[in-house]
Amino acid sequence: MSEKSKIMLGDLTHTGAGLNADHFPLGIGLLASYTLKKLEDQVEVSLHKLPEELLEEFEKKNPDFLCLSSYNWNERLSYAIAEYAKKINPKIITIFGGPNFPISKTSRKKFLKERPAIDFYIKSDGEYAFVRLIKQLIAFRSDVESFKLSEISLDNLCYVTGDQYVEGGDERIADLLTIPSPYVMGLMDKFFELKLIPSIQTNRGCPYQCTYCTDGSPLAKKVYMKNEEYMREELEYIASHVKLSPTLAFCDLNFGSFKEDLKTAKIIRDIRKKYNWPAQMYGSTGKAQPVRMKEVGGIINEGDVDVIKMGSSLQTVSNEVLKAIKRKNLKAPELKELHHSNNYGQDFTELIIPLPRETKESFINGLGEIIDDIKFNNIAIHHLSMLKGSEMETEEERNEHSLETKFRAFAGCLGNYMIGEKNTPIAEIEETVIQTNTMLSIDYFYLRITALLVKIFIDGDTYKSIIQILRRLDIKSIDVLLEIQDNAINKSPRLKSYMRDYIEAAKAKLFDTEDELEKTLSSPEATEEFLDSELGQNELLNFRARAVLDYADECDMVLKLAVTTILKKKGIWSDELSEYFNEAFRFCNYRRFNSAQMGEVEADFSFDFIKGDSVGFEIDPEEIRRDVKIRFYYGEEKNTFQKHLEWHGDSTYAQWGKFIQKMNWIRMRKRIGYVGARN
Repeated sequence: MSEKSKIMLGDLTHTGAGLNADHFPLGIGLLASYTLKKLEDQVEVSLHKLPEELLEEFEKKNPDFLCLSSYNWNERLSYAIAEYAKKINPKIITIFGGPNFPISKTSRKKFLKERPAIDFYIKSDGEYAFVRLIKQLIAFRSDVESFKLSEISLDNLCYVTGDQYVEGGDERIADLLTIPSPYVMGLMDKFFELKLIPSIQTNRGCPYQCTYCTDGSPLAKKVYMKNEEYMREELEYIASHVKLSPTLAFCDLNFGSFKEDLKTAKIIRDIRKKYNWPAQMYGSTGKAQPVRMKEVGGIINEGDVDVIKMGSSLQTVSNEVLKAIKRKNLKAPELKELHHSNNYGQDFTELIIPLPRETKESFINGLGEIIDDIKFNNIAIHHLSMLKGSEMETEEERNEHSLETKFRAFAGCLGNYMIGEKNTPIAEIEETVIQTNTMLSIDYFYLRITALLVKIFIDGDTYKSIIQILRRLDIKSIDVLLEIQDNAINKSPRLKSYMRDYIEAAKAKLFDTEDELEKTLSSPEATEEFLDSELGQNELLNFRARAVLDYADECDMVLKLAVTTILKKKGIWSDELSEYFNEAFRFCNYRRFNSAQMGEVEADFSFDFIKGDSVGFEIDPEEIRRDVKIRFYYGEEKNTFQKHLEWHGDSTYAQWGKFIQKMNWIRMRKRIGYVGARN
């Protein structure tokens, strides 16, 4: 070929409900940087995130290669565009890559046979394999049929030819420094103009083999690192070019676990001092080395500012479940050490329901342990999804644990797209587990309500002046939550209706088969209607936002009722405790985030809640009994709130839900101080 081959690389996001996968397309950026390093004289490369923009450029460029990522949040979108490309130009070569690819060779062959618009699929690390394939195809003058008939085997390359399936060996890239930074090369510059979050990756690999995760393959066990110089240059470039995003995302699978992370933390600290950015970082933190994780968080946060949450995703605390999913967690004493740093920190963890061998009782017991013993105050409880490329998704695992699943539209991952002349509805479909041989579906939905109550009453320490005093009285938070769920809610018709709507919203999204859901969303009108309803949104985020915006008084009421009931049952109710809790509820109400009341207010109290707060309410209420006047106010953080509201929007529950999810909810509480001089 005398002319350069034109390569279009897409890591697409759905846009029907706003930008869903809102990170910079780092994966294809790295693919492009290495391709240009090796084949600059032979290829032209362009990067694309928005499907509308890719389709527009496709018409103009008539590329030789269309290369698309495949994740569970964009698989169908990518494939629909590949099908269209093949219709327009049957000779175009389509190459897919990404984790959304089955494990076994039999399943991989079936996957590709069912998707004839995919010419080649690259498994695992893609950069070396992609360049090798492009070189071969150029040598074959882009004759895909001849290439496939030769049945050439290349590492990490998978394809079908006739009824034959060809798969190359497994390859990991050990020297990540051979892949230039796409940021420093200027390949990512156009994405700074969009509402996307810059993403970095300091290492690849994961030493764990969790069965529900696409990174649980033994092949990925070895972790390979980039060096300090690479990361400093890349982060300097990002910080000097960022325009819109207050946030930096990291794609490491265990950030904070490795000694190299200390160097990265210091680079980020230096970048923050120079550019006052990022205001926030998030990603997947480690499951080992708690002392190092605490040090990494301390360096970035500089003791007080919560830029990063150094959480520990547990998924379960049951040893039997951990064994079933091939996972290890930090021990409880290590977790306590890591997560008891300061009174304004968010102690983050994640749980999944219903994991194999988990029961309703074991989950509740574990939840109680992480709330009351370890004292996590930011807990995400996810449903178990069956991910292609995970061991959990195989027939063996399904059968062993009697996994019963339903299908739902992936929240935010659907829309109508003008592909050629046709308005095409596309929805990503998520297979989610609702029952196992140890947990019935009725228990699963019961725990979905528990999960919402955790977000309302535990997350962000909204009620810490109440919850911590109860703990001192040997009353567990989990027992309070269960009293609310089983009894107190029934005394509030409005909140009872709210919870009923929540579960109905969750159930309404579930379909017995993929075909049934596909038929439901087979027209642009149906997809638009779906998007406009709660069916196309994340019900947990939506209903949490409703609780904050519309149901604060009802939440106070049922918590107060549950507390009173439990204290009376234990025979420790008293006038003194009644007085304290009445004041504490009033204190919480003044302090909580309220979008309609952002100004400073003052109020009189007969307990010194400022002193109580300074010791995390690890104190007898009588020790802080004295008349005080407290001012509730915000400082510069109001500007941060505003930036994030502008980023997420504030006109719908879905937007508010995202805002609440991403913010440090502890710091969303008003600051407190004494009015006037105090002795």
